[in-house]
Amino acid sequence: MPNSKENLANQMNHLTVEDHPAVASDLKTSKSSESFSNLFSGRKKLHHKLKELKNNSSEKLEKNNRSSLLSPRMSRSSKGESSISSDNSPNSSSTKLKRFFKNVLKPPTKVKHSKAKHEKVVASGASTPDFNQHVSDGGFFGADDMDELIQKYGIPGRLLGTGAGGSVSITERPSDHKMFAVKQFKAKSDRETTYDYRKKVQGEFLIASSLTHQNIIETYDLIEDGKSFLVVMEYIPYDFFNLVMSGLMTKHEIACYFRQIVNGVSYIHSKGLTHRDLKLDNCVVNESGILKIIDFGSATVFRYDYDNTIIKAKGIVGSDPYLAPEVFQTKAYDPRPVDIWSIAIIYCCMALKRFPWKIPRSSESSFRNFCATPNTDLDGNYLNEEDKAKEAKIQGPYRLFRLLPHSSRRLISRMLELDPARRISVEEILDDVWFRSIDYCHYEIADDSQSSNNYKLIKTDDHQHHLVTDDDERSDDK
Repeated sequence: MPNSKENLANQMNHLTVEDHPAVASDLKTSKSSESFSNLFSGRKKLHHKLKELKNNSSEKLEKNNRSSLLSPRMSRSSKGESSISSDNSPNSSSTKLKRFFKNVLKPPTKVKHSKAKHEKVVASGASTPDFNQHVSDGGFFGADDMDELIQKYGIPGRLLGTGAGGSVSITERPSDHKMFAVKQFKAKSDRETTYDYRKKVQGEFLIASSLTHQNIIETYDLIEDGKSFLVVMEYIPYDFFNLVMSGLMTKHEIACYFRQIVNGVSYIHSKGLTHRDLKLDNCVVNESGILKIIDFGSATVFRYDYDNTIIKAKGIVGSDPYLAPEVFQTKAYDPRPVDIWSIAIIYCCMALKRFPWKIPRSSESSFRNFCATPNTDLDGNYLNEEDKAKEAKIQGPYRLFRLLPHSSRRLISRMLELDPARRISVEEILDDVWFRSIDYCHYEIADDSQSSNNYKLIKTDDHQHHLVTDDDERSDDK
């Protein structure tokens, strides 16, 4: 029987640079193929619910109001096609998003309730939602009712996986067989108020749907059905964790993915946002080898438009091996260097097939050795003759960096700078000589149009992407 992904992660978590040269290529992973039975138990039950919804609805929204509830960055043509907006004006979706978090995410004195259970709170305006309204009290974003939702995206089926924030299933649209991923958010906990829960769910959706970049997952709609919230995203078939653990990736392939992650994070930071939970599990890869960052449940605003003040983050958010040390040392911290640290850990995972340490704390021997006063430089040369003469045991960061490709060491060392104030910024990474030399797969605009259909794929000659799915992993185990 193959190991579960959770067990795999636990195994990987116990492999550190102290265990080198352990190999992880034989580790396999699989996911359950369960369905969303708790939400959709069958077409008959679903259509019965549709009938109830229609009977209980007190009014029908006009068609021109539906467009106001579409994703902030998406405008729909009459054919339902999407286009990419590049508006950076004060009225752009990213600016309105920040207004939402700055002015709206406070409990209102009175929460507006719908007359009908599934009535929408309609925003004023045309093609983008008004983020200055209160947190929505119910209804659907982009789909008028469950019937329209099914017509647009189909019925959620096979379960892709589960996480702390919820579970994700695949859905196939009957009209063109296009695949989508549907995330069902974890149910509200007893410690959360209804308002706080809605704020969390809608906040994640608003951040994700405001981002338009080839290395960011595309988010379409948010739907509320009773006590369940679902977000509809593009479906990307390859799990990045599986690809890394397959042991098939070459150094050029690793560098390609590294550059794509940095490009995606650079875009996120340019919008005044940070991800705060970057890890292998929060990346997926499409058939062309294009990596996309997912899951913005921990994302936060660090700067608003026309304001240079840095808003510090609080709390320990993310998975232990990827965390930056400052999250344990200070109550408030700049979240940008935290993302940079996590990217470097992802690179180490790709290169080593293991985590450098289980957690960045002095109680962890691998991390303690990393923090020790170095007795060599990044090329492995001893810093004093006495250590050289007796071939002293290597201590300090070189214990880790010697295991990485030589060309990457200086940049990764700057990304893993213990002092966040001295850690390299994403802008400086983009200017790094080695980083700029990396050949990477990406899309380029084929013409002057901003349509998402006018991109051409640019592939490189120095590598190919080894893409494996869960089904491939399971078949290898038989």
